[in-house]
Amino acid sequence: GTLAGALQFHFDELSDAAGQLRPGIVHRLDRDTSGVLVVAKNNQVHHRLSSQFERREVRKEYRAIVWGSVEFDSDYIETWMRVHPAKREKMCVCGPGENAREAVTFYQVIERFHGFTSLALFPRTGRTHQLRVHMQHLGHPIAADRLYGGRDELKLSDVVPASRADELSSSRRNDLLIARQALHARKIEFEHPEGGQPLVFEAPLPEDFQRTLEALEKYAGECR
Repeated sequence: GTLAGALQFHFDELSDAAGQLRPGIVHRLDRDTSGVLVVAKNNQVHHRLSSQFERREVRKEYRAIVWGSVEFDSDYIETWMRVHPAKREKMCVCGPGENAREAVTFYQVIERFHGFTSLALFPRTGRTHQLRVHMQHLGHPIAADRLYGGRDELKLSDVVPASRADELSSSRRNDLLIARQALHARKIEFEHPEGGQPLVFEAPLPEDFQRTLEALEKYAGECR
């Protein structure tokens, strides 16, 4: 029931540079984050791809739906991050120092709604949970992010403003929109590890993410 298991089933050969628990996986995603990732079939390719990530030559684009109205239409978030001192499953923003690593994210607003914002996120570094932590740090956690936002689902009643609540029948209030963090790895760009030509891979928005956007567009309206 894991991605690693599915890869091993479908391919005769995978790299083991990342260890036996992550065969072939060069660029991984957080649990419950959808989208495109990178897999290598041998160690030579794996190391060449990893080098591009380390040199920050890989361009990644994510889509997110966050709580609230983000202040600026676009901006950089530059912080230091480390493992949370009390909750080891989480990461946190901190000052520079022991075990802290620099984390940089550029964001751009796609659309504003009443109570939510749709964003494009471009991480310049690849820290664990970076985008989720940075959005929480701004005061706009990703919707349905249990770890950093305190809730693991978004229902239709959550996105309908009070002024339009009478448009929603009681039977539809509990309609589930999304039951995992509203974060999707939409696009990744890098050079072919052997030929050097530019490669671009995209993953369309999954059904739950698209359903959430459609509900926002219908009930929460565009807020400028």
